[in-house]
Amino acid sequence: MDEVSVFSDDPLQTSRIWFSQGAELLHIVDLDGAVAGRPINDKSILSIAKEFPDKRIQVGGGIRDFSSGAYYIENGISRVIIGTAAVKDPEMLKEFCNEYPLGVDSLNGYVKTDGWIQSSKLKPEELRTLLQTSRVPKRQENMLMGIFDMEFLSVNDVMVPKNEIIGIDLNDDIETILKELQNIDYTYIPCFEDSIDNILGFLTINKKADFLARKDLTAKALKSELQEPLFVPENTSLSKQLANFQSANKRVGLIVDEYGDIEGIITLRAILEVIVGEITSDSIDRMDIMPQADGSFMIEGNAMIREINQRLNWELPTEGPKTLSGLILENVQTIPETNVGVVVGDYRIETILIKDNVIKIAKIEKIDTLEEEEEEEKE
Repeated sequence: MDEVSVFSDDPLQTSRIWFSQGAELLHIVDLDGAVAGRPINDKSILSIAKEFPDKRIQVGGGIRDFSSGAYYIENGISRVIIGTAAVKDPEMLKEFCNEYPLGVDSLNGYVKTDGWIQSSKLKPEELRTLLQTSRVPKRQENMLMGIFDMEFLSVNDVMVPKNEIIGIDLNDDIETILKELQNIDYTYIPCFEDSIDNILGFLTINKKADFLARKDLTAKALKSELQEPLFVPENTSLSKQLANFQSANKRVGLIVDEYGDIEGIITLRAILEVIVGEITSDSIDRMDIMPQADGSFMIEGNAMIREINQRLNWELPTEGPKTLSGLILENVQTIPETNVGVVVGDYRIETILIKDNVIKIAKIEKIDTLEEEEEEEKE
């Protein structure tokens, strides 16, 4: 390689420093191997895996065939990253996905190859189609699809919107605070003064227990238990925010716009669910999406459009508003005082419950499904 920046000549010692600082995932690139097209620094890499068998380590660079990838996985590496092989040997890609965890290198929408020297004409979406037509087990396919989505989704796509944030107002009297603490079972509870815009920090579930065990149950004592908030710029990509969480050793953050106003909360769990799916339950029977006998669905207005599409295999527009309520308001261009109906693409939407100028519940029908049923009735 023509240009080299040397920060340390001891990879093992460098990995010790990172892990001692709380790193949960180590990403290693064999740059020499990437250029040569085969593993070059594998012995140094595997020495790290041997010393830290309980840590997650992913490796890229020079992995062009099944045996090279399997060699790393079988010797303690958590996941391998490929680029060239994904483009030039799709059969190997399918075979590998059947056996081991895998990631794909991409930049600006295209798979990178030859040690990031070349950019292929293959987009991750096209690689997605390739995998969907292969015989890769569904679970592995879904996880790979989630990894691809990380490149294109932002924190705004999976956040808890500001108007849905439930927390503790430290200006309330201590009796009210204690009652709310008993009722809120979140792992991270936002604590603020008067409004979420004046947030002071998050109370973790462990610190909550510590506080409730104290003798001095006061708002001041509660403040001493708070974790300082991490502020996340709006529209940060999920892949970047995952790295930010890891470097900051935090699992929750507040999304802010260019003026510093809070837009919502993003959690590490929400990002991981993009990859592995719903952690608690992926059942369609959750109460926010309620199937009806006529084939329509009653859906809560605060439901995220992306989640509706995933769970119902729909294609509601995802450019613009993130929630169903926002999508309806964008199309009617006003806050309706009475229930209204609107057609958005192939979907007929009717508001069912509007309260305090907020769309609480809407009914959605897929138009092509309705037309098919009508044709069957005529026959």
